[in-house]
Amino acid sequence: MEQTGKHQALKLRIEDLEAEVRLLRESNEALRKELQERIEVEKGVRDRISLELEQDAGFETFLSEVSIKFAGISAKEVEREIEDVIRRVAVRFGFDRGSFAEYSNDLQQIYATESWAREGLLGYSSLAEDELFITKKYFPWITARMFQGQIVTFSSLEDLSK
Repeated sequence: MEQTGKHQALKLRIEDLEAEVRLLRESNEALRKELQERIEVEKGVRDRISLELEQDAGFETFLSEVSIKFAGISAKEVEREIEDVIRRVAVRFGFDRGSFAEYSNDLQQIYATESWAREGLLGYSSLAEDELFITKKYFPWITARMFQGQIVTFSSLEDLSK
């Protein structure tokens, strides 16, 4: 009888240990999945940082190239090189157009001094009368933002009417 009691106690102990092993396996599986998810998130963060560093390095290289180019050109070549820089910046950021502009003396108008447009699009000089780019009279919103030093962007002509 005592043997049966010991045997029964051992059997219960084995069942308890097996249950504990199952719980540990389930716990380990949950921890493994959580760790895998964290690893994926960290990989995504690392990849974004790596891409940003590459882009920063590429832009720094671009700026160096521009500085070197402008240091070695004649006054006659400046306008052409400015247009090339506008083109390269616009292409780099996926824009259809790009311009350098300056304010009129009375700060009521803005003139595009240099510009670039993707192939198939008219350049600003083709769209403007007397090289006029933007006026306070017709685009008060844009000129107000520009006078405050803010960047002005729009994706469509409908954005201009807002």
